[in-house]
Amino acid sequence: MHLNLEIMVPFRELENYLKTGKRPSYFPDLKEYSLENVLPDSKEYYQTILERSKKQILDIKTAKLILDTIESLIPLVTKMESEVQYQFLLVVYYFIQVDDRENDLNSPIGFDDDAEIVNLFLDRIQSDLPRILL
Repeated sequence: MHLNLEIMVPFRELENYLKTGKRPSYFPDLKEYSLENVLPDSKEYYQTILERSKKQILDIKTAKLILDTIESLIPLVTKMESEVQYQFLLVVYYFIQVDDRENDLNSPIGFDDDAEIVNLFLDRIQSDLPRILL
């Protein structure tokens, strides 16, 4: 995986940033991370989810919808300004971050918060892509 997940991105702060555009100073800069790494990292994380789902109940349907949405967004986001690209990278960062508002790999509703973040980003860029229903 190319993404270094050393800094926790809390749900409320990311939600606020996507709604207002006011970026907290402690958010990771992600300068070493690029859009070309988004899909491989997201797919790698999805494989981890599938493996883990063999041992416990996880919402792989929502995780797959998030992955599909991320994949659909990549060609759109590459044409957008750098701040929007950064926001998208944070959305992916949040998805791959296991221990967020609801731990992804220890809860059957672990991807609900990730879907909310994806939906907020879709709203932010006024995308016609379908929202993930919870």
